[in-house]
Amino acid sequence: MFKNILVPLDGSKDSFKALAYAKEMAQMFSATLFVTTIIDPSVAIPAGVPPVGGIVPVQVELDVREEAAHVIDEAKKELAGTNIQVKYTIVSGTVNDEIATNLPEKEEIDLIVLGKSGKSALEKLIVGSVTKYVVQHAEVPVLVTEAASE
Repeated sequence: MFKNILVPLDGSKDSFKALAYAKEMAQMFSATLFVTTIIDPSVAIPAGVPPVGGIVPVQVELDVREEAAHVIDEAKKELAGTNIQVKYTIVSGTVNDEIATNLPEKEEIDLIVLGKSGKSALEKLIVGSVTKYVVQHAEVPVLVTEAASE
């Protein structure tokens, strides 16, 4: 039924709960997992750090990329020892568009699995709800996983 499953990770507990669901589904359907972390240049700059000449300071970009690589490494640990085919990517772009449309079109995704919420309540207020956007705009089925228990 599903051949290509997209799992966007932001490092939150909920995103890794989504990975656990996607792992089970990939095994059930012999599907390929597309595990990604998205770096959104418009929100990667911490408050109070002005871009220099419109360019994100180099150290900020390096820190964001290092965090993204760490998230991917954690996913690799979660999926180690399975026979699931996995493609790992770090993508730069607008989070909502990458998850809802760009990656599904590029990778022929037929299911998106994501957590109910992201890293923090503050980010949700500032950035808006990625989950809500994806559910409303994706042209493929979206599975929203329950919140991780604390």
